[in-house]
Amino acid sequence: MPSQSLYRKWRSQTFSDLVGQEAVVRTLLNAVRDGRLSHAYLFCGPRGTGKTSAARLLAKAINCEHPRDGEPCDECLSCQEIASGRSPDVIEIDAASNNGVDDVRELRKSVGTMSAGGRSRVYIIDEAHMLSTSAWNALLKTLEEPPPHVIFVFATTEAHKMLPTVVSRCQRFDFRRIRTADIVARLRHVAKGEGLELEPAAADLLARAAQGGLRDALSLLDQAVAFSGQRIAVEGVRSMLGLADVGSLRQIIAYIADDNAAAALDLLDALVKGGADLRQLNGQLAEEWRGLMLARAGADLTAALDVTAEEARELEALAARFSLDDLMACARVFARNEAPPKGLPVPQLAVELSLLECLSVRRGVAAPSVAPASPAKAPPPRAEVTPLADAPPPRTRVAAAPAPASLDLAAVDAGTWSGPTNGATPHSAPATRERAPEEPRRHDPAPAVEVDSAPHSAMPAAGDGRDWVAEALDSWPLIRKLCRQKPPMGAMVSGLLSAVDPARCEPGSPPTLILRAKFDAHVTKLRDQNMRQIIEWALEQALGATLRVRVVSASEAVSGEVVRNRVQQEARNEPAPLDGDASAAQSAPAPHVYERRAATRAQAPADAPTGVAGVTDGERGNSGRSEVRERPAAKPRRSTEHLEKAAREDPVVKEFVRALKTEVAEVRSLDADEQPDE
Repeated sequence: MPSQSLYRKWRSQTFSDLVGQEAVVRTLLNAVRDGRLSHAYLFCGPRGTGKTSAARLLAKAINCEHPRDGEPCDECLSCQEIASGRSPDVIEIDAASNNGVDDVRELRKSVGTMSAGGRSRVYIIDEAHMLSTSAWNALLKTLEEPPPHVIFVFATTEAHKMLPTVVSRCQRFDFRRIRTADIVARLRHVAKGEGLELEPAAADLLARAAQGGLRDALSLLDQAVAFSGQRIAVEGVRSMLGLADVGSLRQIIAYIADDNAAAALDLLDALVKGGADLRQLNGQLAEEWRGLMLARAGADLTAALDVTAEEARELEALAARFSLDDLMACARVFARNEAPPKGLPVPQLAVELSLLECLSVRRGVAAPSVAPASPAKAPPPRAEVTPLADAPPPRTRVAAAPAPASLDLAAVDAGTWSGPTNGATPHSAPATRERAPEEPRRHDPAPAVEVDSAPHSAMPAAGDGRDWVAEALDSWPLIRKLCRQKPPMGAMVSGLLSAVDPARCEPGSPPTLILRAKFDAHVTKLRDQNMRQIIEWALEQALGATLRVRVVSASEAVSGEVVRNRVQQEARNEPAPLDGDASAAQSAPAPHVYERRAATRAQAPADAPTGVAGVTDGERGNSGRSEVRERPAAKPRRSTEHLEKAAREDPVVKEFVRALKTEVAEVRSLDADEQPDE
């Protein structure tokens, strides 16, 4: 026969025995003692904090034959029946399994029945938020005007799901998470009553693992007894929970402070091989970073973290080796890495990537306690260019004009290219620039706009010296595969990225990667916040760094490059291109056909014949034909079939249809993979 679990055996039998809910206990005791009871109560709070126990205690106190200042005597027949769960005056209903209208109708029928022996009938409805809306509507009238001998107690862990019309008819009590010290005291009390030898450090580990729930703590104590026997040591509890030693975790953080990546990863691998659970390990590291962040900010650790004075001093000493910005960034890394993503080749890869990201944060922003950073190196002298013997003399070198105060020239440069290649820092503009008169500028094949000729591999990246565009291009297939791991929208994002490519990177903290989409429909979809978060997560997993993403269309990317090139040219005070410059002819957009005709008509003499704009007989060719054709009076409208044929032959439409078919095929293949085998 199975033994009774500890949380049932040691359930609170009096209000004074209820742990960690002093405000609730005081209010209920006064209400019972003064006879100011409500017809309906709502108990809200996390699991295992005493909601159902308080509801039973309230029922005992109301029906007790010999109450003592609101406390039940726990000796009369009514108290003993309620404690054993045999009282006909206390009806407990699980709304998770009895949540329909028919169940509420049965309840309404039983409400009219008088109590068997006590003063009132108490209905305790657990998980009340699970009742359907129609069930609540059926109960609403009875709840508003119940019989005088009926009291309702609703218990829920999700108060926000309760109907406002129900909440307004109840007295609400919010149960709080129980402090670690109170749980430790209760565990030691239960261990003493059970004849167990419980080490203080083991009790502290069990209490912290319960996260404020006394029922969870007692269940863990039950599990520890089964694991270790009558003597419960801290090592046995740590092995049972899959926890790592706190000292080892702080040693990993100390290695990060020393910029010792190898030692940190070796110790992490040893903890994983020693049986540490990855989820628990990530949570423990997140708690340590939070404690260090609070210590660096000057918070009272004994109150905020519920630790001893000695532990607080240890955390403050370790926090002094970091800056507050470093600690905030590292805490943010582990906060968003709650669970290791599925599909990674190594289970602990996510935690290792988080550690390396903390190391990169550490290297990027030095803490005040670390040795001061070396001064920035001066850029090497620019090499002088020796012209060829048969080359024309170079154009006079023009000094760059000072940039206006509102112009961030480094940001403009980083929009089209990520910095100079001559060793200058990303935040310094080149002082001079030289170009031969006949030297044409390099252009993109289509569309013909001016771009810098430096390849991606020669660009210093925005922010920390890395070329994010080149790295993203190299890892683009992996990024698309990683996007698939984020259902339900990951497969769609992966398909849309087939027609998207990284265009440039804008500086910032973190940098922003500009993605250029071929079709406007892709831009509209990928600008959705959920889709952007999937792309940013995939970039972080593939590149090991945090990047923001902005999706633009091809036309927006081109217009942005033209504007930045013009601003850059004006800031450098370069003369306008010569008339014979090939780049000017290529970059200038050709006038529209109607603009050419309007200009021709404006230049025509007054006596020019009507219908031939600005062309005289002397300007005609040998064949007698005019060089400018006569514009027809009216253009016949195309038929629908003609337009459909032109649309099918359009290359843009063909590419869009091809990408859409690829996307549909990938989604179907993913759905087929997720179907269970018959």
